[in-house]
Amino acid sequence: MVRHHAPSRSRQLSRGLTALILAALLALTSCAQVDTSLTVEQDGSGTRTFTVHIDQDRLGDLNGGQSAAEQSIRDHLPEGLTFDGVSTEEDRIRAEFTLPFDSVEDYEEKVTALLEASDRAQGNSIEMSITDAPLSQGFSLEESVTSDVLFAWLVEGLIVDGVLADDDGTQAFAGQGEVEASFGEQIYETGRSLRIDDVTDHGFHEVIATVIPGDAESYRVEVDYGSAEPISGARGQAVDAFFEQAVPEGAVLTEEPGRTSQERGRRVSGTAEGPDGVQDFLRTALGSEQTRFAVEHGTSSEDPTTQQQVVTGTLDCTTVCSSSGYGSGAAELRFVLPEGWDAGGATYGQAEDDGSVVLTSSEEDFRLVAERRIGITDATVRVEVAGRDDVSVEFTYRLPTADYETAPETLRATVDPQGDGESVQVSTEDDVTALTVTVDGDVSEVNSQLNAALGYADLHVGEPTGFWITQQREVSATIPPEGLPGGDRMTGDYRVELAPKGGGSIDEDAVLQGSVDGDVVAVDVIREGQATGVSPTVSATVSTISWPGLILLGVLILLGIGLIVAAYLFRNRIARAWARRDAVTSRVAAAGATAAAGAGAAAASVRSASAGVGSTAAAHSTSDSTSDPDRGFTEADLI
Repeated sequence: MVRHHAPSRSRQLSRGLTALILAALLALTSCAQVDTSLTVEQDGSGTRTFTVHIDQDRLGDLNGGQSAAEQSIRDHLPEGLTFDGVSTEEDRIRAEFTLPFDSVEDYEEKVTALLEASDRAQGNSIEMSITDAPLSQGFSLEESVTSDVLFAWLVEGLIVDGVLADDDGTQAFAGQGEVEASFGEQIYETGRSLRIDDVTDHGFHEVIATVIPGDAESYRVEVDYGSAEPISGARGQAVDAFFEQAVPEGAVLTEEPGRTSQERGRRVSGTAEGPDGVQDFLRTALGSEQTRFAVEHGTSSEDPTTQQQVVTGTLDCTTVCSSSGYGSGAAELRFVLPEGWDAGGATYGQAEDDGSVVLTSSEEDFRLVAERRIGITDATVRVEVAGRDDVSVEFTYRLPTADYETAPETLRATVDPQGDGESVQVSTEDDVTALTVTVDGDVSEVNSQLNAALGYADLHVGEPTGFWITQQREVSATIPPEGLPGGDRMTGDYRVELAPKGGGSIDEDAVLQGSVDGDVVAVDVIREGQATGVSPTVSATVSTISWPGLILLGVLILLGIGLIVAAYLFRNRIARAWARRDAVTSRVAAAGATAAAGAGAAAASVRSASAGVGSTAAAHSTSDSTSDPDRGFTEADLI
């Protein structure tokens, strides 16, 4: 930001000299000199001033006069730099510029902005550091440019605005004056550029943090500190004082040799619970609350059957690392995983003799990606056919329960041709989880779903032939393992089966591909992780029941049963009628016999009476016949 000052009377008098000073500065470099003074406070704030000195007798005329020159300066003044005007002293004229800054980072950014404004940023660097750590204290600054280079923008601006001719500015700011810097109360005098190294450094030249995941959420953590110089005297005292605060609770501090025979070192080792525990351990061991550590578990977005661990964070080594020498300024993180894991993405990984893999990062902000293929050990595909409009394909995947539990929802969605995982049935037995999903419909619908989900599959169901109750169809199914989730790396078996659906049979003499195994035709494509060389195709003639024919047969059977029942009922009715007729006949015969016997007895009685009384019986016969109960007895009475 440009700061504007209210002009005083003396400053108003000097403004007329401003343009002439700058013109002389640009055209007469043998008499121009740029001094710079840098003041840095303990908190990193400070001010850098630039003073340009010109002999008064070497001022020349400017195109457009002083107003044009001043306007050009203000128009091209880079952000962050202030122009404080001009003043005179004896036979020299002085122009001053000020660059205030709030922190080390702010200073580096503003000086870099001056370089960019002067088109000099490429190939030049600005580095300032203030160290106040248990193992190192002091101030350092290194700039690869001189102060006159930082003002090339001014020359270019005057030329662009026509205030200065090109020839007058070709040698501008070739003169570098005095250079002075101070940090706190310490004052430094340097050469043409600012180069200061005033750091008492007892830091370690090599720091390696090793994190080893254990069971559940437990981690083994080791931090190794290597020093290229003997740890004795003042260095030894500083190191001992540091480790009085740098050993986490429960951890152990030991002396260890460094990577080379000349190195000496220390090791802090212990255990931590979970990523948060590792973070706390490293913060204590490195003496920095800026250190971060996190582990995220999941699956790859490109391949859901690939398990991932993504390790991210920051290793802040400013407290413990040396600021000079090899390996200075950064720690190395090593994340060790057991056999089966590998480095993913741009992560560097190295396999060890025991099969483990070590992921390594030397960046302060690290991101390590470890990958492991989830082991779908076995898969079985069972195709069942009842007809062209009734087909089902059942997929069963088996994998270790521990792998399934890493991402259950993702894995269910992965094996589900519909993609949502809602229709997947899950069962667990003996640490093995089985995922089962079924696709059904007519043969066209099933083929469409399989090809969309697997990339390629072919299911063929022929037209029916044969007897009207049972029908025969030629059926074939081709389902390669490569299209299945994890099918390219199965460690167990992969089998394709064909069976009739809802009853039926396999014609053993009409199996084209596969072998009969009970009620199915099957091919074993993979056994114990090894391809058998057998095509993933099953083909055979399948006999199935014709449901329309079966229904017709049922109707006919019911009709037959109805006729039998009706005949039986009719026969019983006739039999009962004849039985009733026979009963009536028997009763009539019996009644006739009884009547005949009664009549004979009556006749005998009459003859006896007639013999006994003679005429008396005859006299009374007419009157007695009226009241005789046997008189008028008919066959109807007998019946």
